[in-house]
Amino acid sequence: MAEYMETEYIKKPILKIAVKSYFKHLVDKGKHKIDVNDANADINRIISELSTADVVEVIRCKDCAFSVKQIEYKNLYVCLQNERFVRKDDFCSYGERKAE
Repeated sequence: MAEYMETEYIKKPILKIAVKSYFKHLVDKGKHKIDVNDANADINRIISELSTADVVEVIRCKDCAFSVKQIEYKNLYVCLQNERFVRKDDFCSYGERKAE
């Protein structure tokens, strides 16, 4: 399963690694005057331009306030929102986490 995170969360660790590489690249091209702020701005721009996934957290039926476990039917729940049988790992856009 893929994992997702905020792009702001990854910028700092990437900057630490990328700045070294970026500086080496510029020095190899014969540019000896390197501005750290320019390097950070370029790297932040590159990270910001990366395509990101539009994701939302889902509530599985087993954890949903609208589902009721059916004892006579193994691993099946009744969804009170959609009025149908669902499996524990199903989900929908109406899911709300059960109060703990």
